[in-house]
Amino acid sequence: MTANNRLRFKRLVRASGYKCMKCQNIPLMNNMLTVDHIVPRHHGVERNNSSNLQLLCYRCHRIKNFCEWIKHKFGL
Repeated sequence: MTANNRLRFKRLVRASGYKCMKCQNIPLMNNMLTVDHIVPRHHGVERNNSSNLQLLCYRCHRIKNFCEWIKHKFGL
C-alpha cells in the first residue's frame, strides 16, 4: 500500500467513526475493515476517487462482492 493510499485509508476510517458503513458495527480490530469501491472498478469509474470509496467490515465486503459476482456471472 502506498503512502497516499495509507493516508486515504486513515481518513476514511476516521470519517466513518471506525464503523462499517453498511452494518454500522465497530470491529474489534481496525484491520477488520477494508476499503470498498461503491461502483466496481470494472465499470470505468475513477476507481480511487474518494466519493467512490466506503469502509466495510470483511463480512459485508464479502457479501457485497458475492452479490456483484452473481449479477455479473448471470447478467442480472
